[in-house]
Amino acid sequence: MKQSSIITIGVIAAVVLISGGVYVSQRSNADPETEALAMCLTERGIVEYGAYWCPNCAEQKKRFGSAFKRITYIECAMPGNPQAQSPKCQAAGITGYPTWVFPDGNRLIGLQSLQALAKAASCAYAE
Repeated sequence: MKQSSIITIGVIAAVVLISGGVYVSQRSNADPETEALAMCLTERGIVEYGAYWCPNCAEQKKRFGSAFKRITYIECAMPGNPQAQSPKCQAAGITGYPTWVFPDGNRLIGLQSLQALAKAASCAYAE
């Protein structure tokens, strides 16, 4: 085997190993309890409405960490015009961010603790 082929194989192997390590670290940084809460909220049909420019929305997302990817989230701010609201959010009557909407019509408006969300949704959460 030529030396250039060996180097190429070595580089490819290194990229695969590094990529795999990044993937595993991204997957494993979710707290199992928070991951279960996010799945429970989604399974129960609870939706979070928010806006990319909203500091409380950013904090809400931060509280879920990587488990946020399991939350059903609807972005309300229109690209290029953060003061405009998407038709979907207008139709839902969203007046503040974040807003958590439950299937029965109940809402939690503003930044919520994970414990408050769990209690309102009757989801288990011990932390």
